[in-house]
Amino acid sequence: MKRKLFLNGMVAALSVSAVLLLFYQSRNQSVITPESYHSWKIANQEGDASRKPSEWFTLSRAFPYDDIPFTAYKRALERISELKNSSAGLEIGIWQESGPSNVGGRITTLAVHPDYPDIIYAGAALGGVFKSTNSGINWIPVSDQVPSLSVGDLAIDPSDHNTLYLGTGEANSSGDSYAGTGVYKTTNGGALWQFIGLPESRHIGRIVVDPTDNQRVYVAAMGTLF
Repeated sequence: MKRKLFLNGMVAALSVSAVLLLFYQSRNQSVITPESYHSWKIANQEGDASRKPSEWFTLSRAFPYDDIPFTAYKRALERISELKNSSAGLEIGIWQESGPSNVGGRITTLAVHPDYPDIIYAGAALGGVFKSTNSGINWIPVSDQVPSLSVGDLAIDPSDHNTLYLGTGEANSSGDSYAGTGVYKTTNGGALWQFIGLPESRHIGRIVVDPTDNQRVYVAAMGTLF
């Protein structure tokens, strides 16, 4: 079964790739490859033309730019929020998991309630924040209202355990690490989130709340990856 799912996925991926290649051929009469793009980059741009990690992964999604424009990325997130709040969101039907089940994602951070260890918050590289109230047996998403689902870090206020800070934007540097849109705060255990700042921080690696003054919060941010 897994082999069948894998083969079906490979066929789908190859089909998409073939369509993209035909599109580029019709537009430019030539096929864009990692090598040809790298040669063009050296010939037409000043500065360091060295490859980034997973460069082809990034460039195939950002073409004709070197990176996905951050303003366009934010507009797309805003559009997603609009669709979620509109009647169009009711027309998407019922989704059922159909695999593959052997492909995992990255958990970037965990935050455990200091008084009730059954309550756990988990942040994913591009899946948002999930909450468990029974030691991880069951999980529910609690940050779907936040524009960015890329989680860098979570911090529980040591003076008020229903208050959490969410730093968006995974800080693991790779070509597929999506940028965030700043810092968000909840005062009711994840039911509602409020944007509180640093919209251009892009990738947040750590948040710490001062245990002696919970009004003081430290945020370690990377900015752009490269």
